[in-house]
Amino acid sequence: GSTTYNLILSRGMPIIYFDRQLSSVGVNCFPLDGKSLELNGVPVGRNIMTYGLTANVTNPTTNTYTKVPLNNPVVTGTRLTANSNGVKIGAGVSKVLVSAQMMVVANSKAGICYVRIAKNNGNDVLAWCIQTAPAGGRTTLSIAPTLVDVAENDVINMYYYVPDSDDYIYGSQLSSATIGSL
Repeated sequence: GSTTYNLILSRGMPIIYFDRQLSSVGVNCFPLDGKSLELNGVPVGRNIMTYGLTANVTNPTTNTYTKVPLNNPVVTGTRLTANSNGVKIGAGVSKVLVSAQMMVVANSKAGICYVRIAKNNGNDVLAWCIQTAPAGGRTTLSIAPTLVDVAENDVINMYYYVPDSDDYIYGSQLSSATIGSL
């Protein structure tokens, strides 16, 4: 004889899925587009901008937050553009990952130095770091990658604060900011 069983099998959603050609990846979804990375069905484009400081900042403005004159941007993607030593946010970007590094030399006296990342002319601080630079020594201020909310046309800049005019900020890419969109 024979017996028939009717079973209902649940269909699961993979945590991560690679297509057969290994060209698309889906996280919590099956990717719809070819050669893509998708999170929960939303395609993620590579949009990364790194700015460096190619020359030292000597005789810096003191005791106020001043925009770091970053230059020499390296850009991947089309949703982030260079704007006034900063990064302008394009359409469709709601979150970015920001990070920064700045090396300061305190020539004559010790002092507290700051680096911060802010948007829209420094009015909205996104991330910051504080360090004491020893007299006659140097210190590196670093902002670990931080996920922040943004809107189209926001401009993100890196700012410094040093206490003495004979301090200087190292260039040659030792001071830089990196922003990547999600």
